[in-house]
Amino acid sequence: MKKNILTSALLLMVTLFASLCSGAIDNPKLIKLPLGLGPQRLENTPVMYQGRPLLIENSRLSNEKHGNTAIDMYVVDLTTSEIISRFGSTFAFNCAFVRGDELNVFATENTKSDWTGSIYRFWTTDLKTWKKELIMPKEKDKHFFNTSVCETPDGYLMAYESNRPVQWSFKLARSNDLSNWEPIEDIVFADIAEGSCLANPTIRYIEPYYYIIYGIHRSKGRAAAEYKYHRPDSKYFTFVMRSKDLVMWDLSPTKYPMLEPEEEDGINATDADLFEFMGNTYLFYGAGWQDTRGTIRVKAYPGTMKECLESYFSEDVPVIKFDARNGRYIYPSRVEELARPTPEQVEWQDAEMGMFIHFGLWSMPTGVTSDMDVLGKVQKAFNPVDLDTDQWVSVAESMGAKYVVYTAKHGDGFCMWQTDTTDFSIKNTPWRNGKGDIMADLAKSCKKRGMKLGVYLNAHNMYTGVGVGGKCGTPEAQEEYNKIYRQQLTELLTRYGDMFEVWFDGSLVVPVKDILEKYAPHAMVFQSPQTTIRWVGNERGFASYPAWNCVDWNNPIVNKGYGTDRHGDPDGNRWLPLECDARIREMWMYQADNNPLKSVDYLMEMYYKSVGYGAVLLLNNTPDPTGLIPETDVKRSAEFGAEIKKRFGKSLAETSGKGDIVTISLDKPTVIDHAITMEDTTGGERVRQYVIEGRVDNKWNKVAEGISIGHKKIDRFRPVLVDGVRIRVTKFAAEPLVRKLAVYKASVE
Repeated sequence: MKKNILTSALLLMVTLFASLCSGAIDNPKLIKLPLGLGPQRLENTPVMYQGRPLLIENSRLSNEKHGNTAIDMYVVDLTTSEIISRFGSTFAFNCAFVRGDELNVFATENTKSDWTGSIYRFWTTDLKTWKKELIMPKEKDKHFFNTSVCETPDGYLMAYESNRPVQWSFKLARSNDLSNWEPIEDIVFADIAEGSCLANPTIRYIEPYYYIIYGIHRSKGRAAAEYKYHRPDSKYFTFVMRSKDLVMWDLSPTKYPMLEPEEEDGINATDADLFEFMGNTYLFYGAGWQDTRGTIRVKAYPGTMKECLESYFSEDVPVIKFDARNGRYIYPSRVEELARPTPEQVEWQDAEMGMFIHFGLWSMPTGVTSDMDVLGKVQKAFNPVDLDTDQWVSVAESMGAKYVVYTAKHGDGFCMWQTDTTDFSIKNTPWRNGKGDIMADLAKSCKKRGMKLGVYLNAHNMYTGVGVGGKCGTPEAQEEYNKIYRQQLTELLTRYGDMFEVWFDGSLVVPVKDILEKYAPHAMVFQSPQTTIRWVGNERGFASYPAWNCVDWNNPIVNKGYGTDRHGDPDGNRWLPLECDARIREMWMYQADNNPLKSVDYLMEMYYKSVGYGAVLLLNNTPDPTGLIPETDVKRSAEFGAEIKKRFGKSLAETSGKGDIVTISLDKPTVIDHAITMEDTTGGERVRQYVIEGRVDNKWNKVAEGISIGHKKIDRFRPVLVDGVRIRVTKFAAEPLVRKLAVYKASVE
C-alpha cells in the first residue's frame, strides 16, 4: 500500500498544534511536517485537481549562469509520491491553477543564450496531453520568473516576477480567459525607494481581500528590519500582505515573518505556495541555498486557507503598508513614541551660534598654570584697564552669535564677579580698586544689545584642591564645598538677570537641581544630571553625522551628564541636542605665541559640520591681558559672519510642507549648489533618510542625500541647473514635517 504523504502527517500535526496553543502567541503556529521533496527543487504549486492533491514541480539539475540544463516540469500525486506526468522541457518557475476540468500551468522559458524569457501557459484535461501557448513575451532586457494566478470577481489575476524596475520585483496582469493578459501598468511591487526586493509572489483572492505571499531578502530595506528573526545567519524569508484595492497593501503585523528557514533549511524559506486539503492548509516552500537549488518542505495550518491567511492580520494593530502605485513602504506613525524638545530647547537650537568668552587669570602673560604661588602674584597684578564688554558683544554680533557664555570661574577657582564666598576673586585685584565685576558689565552690555547671556561655572577648584566636577576627598570636605559652590551658583543666577545657558564643565557632583529649578528654569544646562543639552565629544567644533537629537535617558552615562554625539539615538526617549564648543584660535585662553588664528575656510567647514548638521556652534573668542579681543580676532570673527551671510543670507527660493515629498518650483531654470532643510522639531525628529532631487528636463535627478535632518541640515553639491527642487523622504518615523526647504547658489567663485 502506497503512503499518503499528507494524511499520514495529519494526526501528528493536530497533536502538535494542540500543545502549542496553550499560551499567547504572536505568529500563527505552523507545524512543520517531517518530509522533504527534492533534491534540486524550488518552485512548486500544490493543487486539488479532480479530487486528487497534486504538486506541480520543476527540476533544475544544474546552475549554469544564464542557462540551466535538464529542466522540466512534472506532476506528483501527493497521495502516492508518484510522478504521473512530465512536460515542458526547458521551462521553470511554474505555478498551477485549476479551472473546472482543466489544469493550467504557467511557466517561464529558460535558454542558455538569454537566461529566462517569455511566459507560457500549458494546460491539460487528462494529465497526458498538454497544450501550450505564449501569453507574455519577453521584452528587451526584461526577464520573467515566478508567476501565480487566481480567480477574482473580475476574471483572472496574475502576479508575475521580473528583474525590472528592481531586481527582484513583480507586477500584476488581468485576463478574462487565461490566454490574453493585460498588464496593470500603474501597479508595481518594487521597493524603489529603498531598493529592496519583493520576489516570488503567490496571489489569492478571498473576499474581500487579495493576499500575496512573497519573498524578501532580510538585509535589504527597512521593511525586513522591522521584523524579528530566530536565526541571525538566514537570508530569505516569506512574508504576507493583503489589500482590498490592489494599490495599498497591509503587511502582516506579526512579530516574525510568515516563513523563516530553520536549521535544516539552510538560508532560504521562499517560493511558497499553498492549498487546502481535508480542512487544513498546507504551505509548500523552497529551502536550501538558492544558488544551488534545494528541497521543497511543507508546513501546515489546522484550518481553512481563509482562516490561515486571516490569522496573520489584526484590525487593531498598526501595520506597515506598501503603496504599489508609487513603489514604496509606508511605516505606521510613531508620533506618540517620539521624544520632543521643550520650547526652551527649540529657542536654543534656533540660535544656532553662540560665542564663548574665556577670560581670567589664565589670560595673563603667565598663561594656564596650576601653580598657586604664580596665580597669587597674577591676582595682585590683575588690571585689564581696557576691558570693554560692549566690544565683546559687538564681536559676537558680527559673527552671527545669538548668545554669549562667559567663564565666570574656571578650573583655577578664581571668581570674576563680586562673590561673597572667597577672597580668591576679582574684588582682591587692582582692577577698578577691587570694585569691578565683569559679570555685571557683560550682563549690562548683553541687555543693551539684545544678546542672550550664559554663564560658565566650573566646579573644579585648584585653589582649594577640589577635583573635577567638584569632587572632594572626604564627606566633610564635600559638604563644605557643596555649600560654597551652591552659593556661587545662586549669586550668578540671581544678580545678573535671566541666563540662557549654564555651563558645568566636566559634569557635576554638587547637587544643584533645586537652585536651577528656582532661579534658572528656562536655561539650557550643559552637563550635570540636570543637563538639557549635550557635548559633541570634541573641541574641534565638528559633529559626527547623523547627528541625532535624542538619547536613551536610561543610559547612566547620559543621565549623569556625560553623553556625547556617540549616544545619539533616533528612537531615544529624551531630547538632548548637541553643542559644539570650539576655538577661533588654537588655545582657549589668550596666548601671544604659538596660538594661530583659524582661517575663514576652516571656520566655514566647522560651520557646515556643526550648524549644518543640526547642532549649535559655541565658538570661543578670548580677550588679551588688556581686556579687549585682539583686532585680528575681531576682523576674523566679522569675516566669518560675513561669509555665512553671503552664502545663506538670502535663499533663491524656499517652502515648507508636510509629507514625504515637499517641492519647490522655480520661476526659471536656476543654478543651485546648496539646499537647507529644517524639520519642525516640535513634532519630534521624524526623518530617517532622505534624498534632495533637482528637476531637469522634466526628470528628477538626485543631487544630495542624507540620514538625519533635525533642526537643520545643509547639503552641498556640484552646481546644477534646475527648474524645481524637492526633498523626498524615504524613511521616516512619522509623517515628515518640513519647516523649511530652501535652495542657494553659495559656492565660492
